[in-house]
Amino acid sequence: MQNLIDIHLHLDGSLPFDTAQKLSKLHHFPALNDDQLHQKLSVSKDCHDLNEYLEKFAFPLKLMQTKTDCKRQKLKYY
Repeated sequence: MQNLIDIHLHLDGSLPFDTAQKLSKLHHFPALNDDQLHQKLSVSKDCHDLNEYLEKFAFPLKLMQTKTDCKRQKLKYY
C-alpha cells in the first residue's frame, strides 16, 4: 500500500497577504499599513504559546465571511 501524507491548509490560517489587503478594502475595514497587516496575520519570531498562535486566525476569519470570500481564498491554492 502506498504511504499517504495528509497535507491540508486551513483557509483562515493561510490567507495570502495580497488577498488580505483586497478583502480588507472590499469589506471597508480600517486601512492598515503593510507592517500592521503583517502583525495581524503572522506570529512573532518568539511566539510564546499556542494562544498567541491561534490569535492570528481571528483577523482572517473576519475577512472571510461570505462564500465569495472563501472561494477567492480557495482559488489561490487549487
